[in-house]
Amino acid sequence: MCLHSDSGLSLQHQSPKPVDDTSCTVYLVSTPLGALFTMGAGFSQNIWTLCILRLFAGLTFSPKLSIGAGSNADVVTTQNRAAASAFYFLSSFLGPALGPVIGSFVTVRKSWRWTQWTLIFFAIFSFLLTLFTHQTYKKALLLQRLKSGGLPPPPSPFPSTFAKLRFFLTVTLLRPIHMLVTEPIVGLFSLYVAFNFAVLFCFFAAFLYVFESVYGFSTEQTGLVCLAIGVGCVLAVPNTILCDIYLYQPRFRASIKVPLLDPYSMVTSLP
Repeated sequence: MCLHSDSGLSLQHQSPKPVDDTSCTVYLVSTPLGALFTMGAGFSQNIWTLCILRLFAGLTFSPKLSIGAGSNADVVTTQNRAAASAFYFLSSFLGPALGPVIGSFVTVRKSWRWTQWTLIFFAIFSFLLTLFTHQTYKKALLLQRLKSGGLPPPPSPFPSTFAKLRFFLTVTLLRPIHMLVTEPIVGLFSLYVAFNFAVLFCFFAAFLYVFESVYGFSTEQTGLVCLAIGVGCVLAVPNTILCDIYLYQPRFRASIKVPLLDPYSMVTSLP
């Protein structure tokens, strides 16, 4: 059941981003697609269909997680971004923490297909909230302002559609893969991040297996074990905010008070 989430997390930053990408479009398109694949998984009749549709559901849901930090950076200034980022990352980790809790009770009281219907309900709720949001991508906002003022858009740096497609494939798809293979620092750091994610999400699978097979917990009791992970994530938020208030913010304000030296004035003041 965790296949679609882990696959989406592993490939989300390798997914190509359009040259004229707008974050609002990504949110509005990826959510319905993920919900459709999830609905297909709920109607699946064998394990192969379930695995394939869950994989595609994770791949279509994951772009929102990939650009969420960028949207956060668009609307919150750098010095005030710690609190907003803490709540944003809290939401991404509360999903794997609360998912087994909800899934265990739904599976026992209804059936496993209701785990898919529950995901669709959450997708519809998030999609309705997205309808009330506005565009935050700077380039898209500038184009909208030019269009509303009756001004022509800036000239495209690409002479043809083929050149634009070539740039899209080279820069956003092939270049990251080339750097991953040929640059040691990129490959090793990606391996380190992959190891961290593997350890983190193995906990979710290991907890359920250990408490059910070794300690004899029921399905519902095993799901409740994951609440401990959610509690830890919730406690990390005030810790992050306190570190921001008492450690980062004083240093930030002190750096603003330090006057910047003008190189020209330094040279002219010499005897």
